[in-house]
Amino acid sequence: MAPIVNRVIEGYEGDVVFKVLNANAGEGSQMAQQFGIQFVPTFVFMDSNGQVVDQVVGGMSEDALLQRIEELE
Repeated sequence: MAPIVNRVIEGYEGDVVFKVLNANAGEGSQMAQQFGIQFVPTFVFMDSNGQVVDQVVGGMSEDALLQRIEELE
């Protein structure tokens, strides 16, 4: 998933905030607990107010990830 996510991040630099976290350590562990994440990868989509608007468990193609982001804008 990392290569796909990294390409998508580059395309939205300055427009969308991305956080890629390790669910087993540090801040990632805290976030996983906060959002009830049990499986990786899990994508949590939030609006500009920090409200969760969508969550996807499992891998995503680059096109699917781009589509989700575009739907949120």
